Amino acid sequence: LHKAARNGTLNQVPRELLTKETLTIVSKPHYAPEGFYFTGSGYKAKTETVLHIAALYGHGDQIPAEFLTPDLLSIEAGGHAQTVLHYFALSKSLDLIPKIYDNSEMWNIKDRQGVTPRELQEAVIARGAYVAQVRTEPAMEKQKEKLRWFGYVFDENISKGAANDAIDDCVRKYPEKDRA
Repeated sequence: LHKAARNGTLNQVPRELLTKETLTIVSKPHYAPEGFYFTGSGYKAKTETVLHIAALYGHGDQIPAEFLTPDLLSIEAGGHAQTVLHYFALSKSLDLIPKIYDNSEMWNIKDRQGVTPRELQEAVIARGAYVAQVRTEPAMEKQKEKLRWFGYVFDENISKGAANDAIDDCVRKYPEKDRA
């Protein structure tokens, strides 16, 4: 179920297999046999449930509506103490949460950094807008030098974003030249 949630195929799982118990089961990786692991700070964190994974990877729309309730959306996981609702915020999909829960206390739950789900989504959106704006700026001379090193032909008016993408492509295609 965790793989289906991650890959966007949860909606292909037979409906009778999607229960509160199966959707809230935690993964048990080899390093966390009890479903818990210790973070660098020593905090004991619970691994993600199927609900966390579906929300994080942008497949929250595949979670049946009867499982989008405050008690299930408030399940905490990860070293940052984020809830399923926080994971929906990370994928900018809080709009999938039924409106009948707009005044629920779950919206006030804070993660380890003291951030609520709505604040987190606002920060994710703001960060995306900032990155998009920076990508449109003219490329730095250092980026152009690296592109020339790879022998990449480009317009001198190339943007930071396009230059970055081209550099990534060159590094992928010519790792030995990148190492040099």
